[in-house]
Amino acid sequence: MAEIEYCESMADVRRNVDRLDVEIVKLLTERAAYVAQAARIKDDPNTVRLEDRIEEVVANVKRLATESGLKPEIVEAAYRPMVDAYIDFEMEEFHRIRQTADT
Repeated sequence: MAEIEYCESMADVRRNVDRLDVEIVKLLTERAAYVAQAARIKDDPNTVRLEDRIEEVVANVKRLATESGLKPEIVEAAYRPMVDAYIDFEMEEFHRIRQTADT
């Protein structure tokens, strides 16, 4: 983890949060690119949402949070809806790819 800047004002806090948001969005975009590849690779829409894999991901990020000193509940609360959104995106991609291939 990077060294945390000591903030003197809310402007300092907001500047750092905004800076982190830029990095987070870049990582979410990268994650989406891999999810799109999963949609291309999978051949069955029933494999897009796998409950065991969701629980594996959540368990992994909760462990990482604990190791980093973050409450795992925070990570779980962020990840579950995020994973759901990526699953929706993957399903859309799955169908879009196959529609394009059929035309």
